[in-house]
Amino acid sequence: MSQLSQVGFRRLEKGWFHAMPTIQLNTRQRDILLALLGREGPQTTASLAARLGMSQRVIRYNLGVIRTWMRQKGFPLTAKPGVGIMVDATPRERQRISDELGSLNDVTLALNPEQRCRLLLLELLCSTHASASAMFAEHTGVSRTTTFNDFESVEAWLSRFHLTLNRSRKRGVCVSGRELDRRLALVQLLKDELWPDGWHMLWVSSQQSIPPQVSVMSQFASLVAELELRFCERAVSRIEKTLTARLSCSSSAALQTYLALTIHALQRGRVIVDMQDQLEIDSPMWETAQIVAREIEKAFTLSLPVPEIQAIAVCLMAMPRGLDYRQRCGFTCEHPIPDGQALELARSVVKEAAFYLHPCLSTDEDLVSGLALHLGPVVSKLHYGMSIENRILPDIKTNFPGVWDVAERSAAVVAQRLGMRLPDEEVGYLTMHLAAALERLRSATHRRRSAVLVVSDDDISEVVLLQARLRAEFPALDLIEVRDIRDRSTRLPAQAELILSTVHLDDTRLPALQVKAWLGRADVQRIEDWLLEREEEERETAITKPGNASVVDILDVDDIVLGAAARNWEEAVELASAPLLRSGKISPSYVTEMREIIVRHGPYMVLAPGTALVHAKPSDGVNELCLGLSVASAGVPFGHPEFDPVDVVFVLGATDHRSHITALWELLDLIGKAEFREDLRRCHNGSEVLRAMWQQLS
Repeated sequence: MSQLSQVGFRRLEKGWFHAMPTIQLNTRQRDILLALLGREGPQTTASLAARLGMSQRVIRYNLGVIRTWMRQKGFPLTAKPGVGIMVDATPRERQRISDELGSLNDVTLALNPEQRCRLLLLELLCSTHASASAMFAEHTGVSRTTTFNDFESVEAWLSRFHLTLNRSRKRGVCVSGRELDRRLALVQLLKDELWPDGWHMLWVSSQQSIPPQVSVMSQFASLVAELELRFCERAVSRIEKTLTARLSCSSSAALQTYLALTIHALQRGRVIVDMQDQLEIDSPMWETAQIVAREIEKAFTLSLPVPEIQAIAVCLMAMPRGLDYRQRCGFTCEHPIPDGQALELARSVVKEAAFYLHPCLSTDEDLVSGLALHLGPVVSKLHYGMSIENRILPDIKTNFPGVWDVAERSAAVVAQRLGMRLPDEEVGYLTMHLAAALERLRSATHRRRSAVLVVSDDDISEVVLLQARLRAEFPALDLIEVRDIRDRSTRLPAQAELILSTVHLDDTRLPALQVKAWLGRADVQRIEDWLLEREEEERETAITKPGNASVVDILDVDDIVLGAAARNWEEAVELASAPLLRSGKISPSYVTEMREIIVRHGPYMVLAPGTALVHAKPSDGVNELCLGLSVASAGVPFGHPEFDPVDVVFVLGATDHRSHITALWELLDLIGKAEFREDLRRCHNGSEVLRAMWQQLS
């Protein structure tokens, strides 16, 4: 081989790409190489790292092995500082190398621990009998000891779906549990293996098959090839028409996969024989499930017993609906009307969260309706023991720590009402909705039009968070339309200048930026760079951690009024606001808006006997983070059925969605203490008020 020139080697049309290399590629190296082969021209380590979810250090570390492997094929990597890395080969030659990488045996590719576990799970979930652990070790190419360690991770993964891993030296290893749970676990396992590009591309490609540029273990590719994906795509389309409701893109893909796995299982004699809960036979979900069952029976000469039809109906109930985000002006959306239980749960979440984040959340109907729409399927999932997945949970905890804490409090309220604990994954979704609501409170400046099209997989929580983050961070962006990935082939709006997508897109006519739903620092910087190229205004990245200002820091002695008289609630609000107006901390428009909020929404600001905390939005006229207090000589009615009359009125002025949070938490804790409220009424001057606060907080 050393005497063969590169040109001569390339001319060997047969045999060369099936020869085994003298070195092994692990799957990480294979994925990097596939990424290099998938695009013409040089690629930087930064762009490779962003596409593959790796660090630049990992990319550079693995390039040495890749360079050696490619040199043996006669195609050295070309690297130019400041330009990038590329494979010096024709499109046909790049395709041949990609084909070889796809055909290599998985053991040769040195599976990493996550891939070994997925391969074990696939074999266990698809098998109806126990197998010896030695067989699993052989299939994954590791020792029995390593396989036993992998089984620990496999067991934990299966428990999320209420499945049990049974291990016996005599009988071998197998999975036990409901057939429904087994199928739902397989849906998630396929998603884990194909995620992200393979999963999205599988459901938007016309071939309904795994694209060749996506790296997938051959066992998974074989299973996908056996599934009746095209039939299930048509079935889900008919389901949406029957229910007159569009499923989210993720829900549509999951439902198609579940139906395909159902057909696959029935053809092999695996049938759901019992469902613990009976559904109403006249419900829309049951009727739709019956229609789907008849279609399956007719197309594949199968018989679906009643429990199988019930399982389909349960899946329909648990699938989140998509939103119609195609309204042009203001990037608004119309939610389907949520059911009563979901609406009640949503209001309980908002009521709890408003105490700790911002009182204005209580008046955010978008927050309530969005949460209700999200919680409806969640209730069904919890009721029927279905798993809730949240891929971005670690990022949510990192980016929104203060909001996460409040979401946990709200989740406890929901759990008490439902009689079951909400998993952390669901707390993460609550955090996203609350963070989106806080972003809507941020002050918006003058908007200069830059038309943007947003593409997503239509997950409700991600879409509403991205909407709020974009509107708060970039008032210069005119968000003209949101499409899910299934609509990408339709004609683009003529005025669109940029595409922002939560999923990877290829071959777009317009500039396209892939961003996270929470709009991380790197995402913000890329958008800012795009705006700068068009001489648009920059904005700083928001920090979502709560502010550290204490309630005693934002309440000045000069902003405390004691012993004054008010004839009605309007005058009570004006008394507490007067010092803040004189010092310029708030504007007259803020007082006007506070009064209008009370008129529109009632006395929800009355939080305890005789005590109210009034407020408006930061954009309504707050010039400085501040707190005013009035303790009147006598109480006046605000219209609260329990806590009237009110003599203690706090006025909170927040400049943004975060700087006031610590002070608000402290103030709410103080208001909840009857001893503190009585101490306030006994104070003779502002200094005594501050001392009373310090004593209670210490």
